[in-house]
Amino acid sequence: MLKNKIRNRTIPLCSIALLSFFGCEKMGKESPTAVETHPLTPNIIVNTTSAFPDANGKIAFESYRDGNAEIYVMNADGSGQANLTNNLGNDGSPGLVTRRVKIAFYSDRDGNAEIHVMNADGGGQTRLTNNPATDGEPAWSPNGSKIAFISDRDGSVDVYEIYVMNADGTGQTRLTNNTAVDSRPAWSPDGSKIAFDSDRDGNVEIYVMNADGSDQTRITNNAANDDSPVWSPDGAKIVFNSYRDNPSQGEIYVMNAGGSGQTNLSNSNSTDEGSPAWSPDGTKIVFHSSLAGNYEIYVMNADGTGQTRLTNQAATDVRPATGSRFRVR
Repeated sequence: MLKNKIRNRTIPLCSIALLSFFGCEKMGKESPTAVETHPLTPNIIVNTTSAFPDANGKIAFESYRDGNAEIYVMNADGSGQANLTNNLGNDGSPGLVTRRVKIAFYSDRDGNAEIHVMNADGGGQTRLTNNPATDGEPAWSPNGSKIAFISDRDGSVDVYEIYVMNADGTGQTRLTNNTAVDSRPAWSPDGSKIAFDSDRDGNVEIYVMNADGSDQTRITNNAANDDSPVWSPDGAKIVFNSYRDNPSQGEIYVMNAGGSGQTNLSNSNSTDEGSPAWSPDGTKIVFHSSLAGNYEIYVMNADGTGQTRLTNQAATDVRPATGSRFRVR
């Protein structure tokens, strides 16, 4: 299956997304040994206007319960879990576009990882990219007209850059260009900027750039890895994953959109958290955690309180994400 081998972790492509089937407005074969929110994950999350977890709120996620990676959907309270993809290949990194009620995802069903889209009920599965390289971590722009994604098509294997294309797969354009790994693109709510993570300065940090790839700016700076950024629905904050408190255990952090006020929300100390994603109204954050001994999906209040488990399987369930891809740590 498709996996990311950098940072000394095996990283499958997968992600979780908040889905809304009513009046959405904006979007934002092996089980993983460690879930890391990194490339091809897409870290993909969708921001909608309805409150979470009301009737319109659903969560899409990647699960290994059927022996390979498949995309599942569930209600915001964890009920109604259903497999959408159902095929022998690995499918992951779901991302929802609101107005069209479409899910973008990666699949290796045709031999290598490519970007596909499907309807929210799993129908109409269509391939958008087609090349020998790996394409993953799709992230819809807020208005649904563009998809940001990562690819190693123009460099060495597993050296990913961020690309953008039209929603129908045309106009594929490279936004970043360096010898490092750039991954996990996430659109700002107004569509003017893209947050992403990169190891261009020696370790993985979070950057922000304009939607055309210009003005790439680093907003975290510490010796540990910071990754999987996701904008809050109002654009004021970015939730992300950090290993600064323990190099082998991720924590969920939040910061102001400019990089100030970095605060640990999960404070788990001995368990691994990752792939955070905002609820549509910004009051909740969904994420995966190894608290139960394997990776499951959890939700908590935006201040880190009220952590509640949503899935309960012997297999791995991972990657909640808003507006961008799923990566798992």
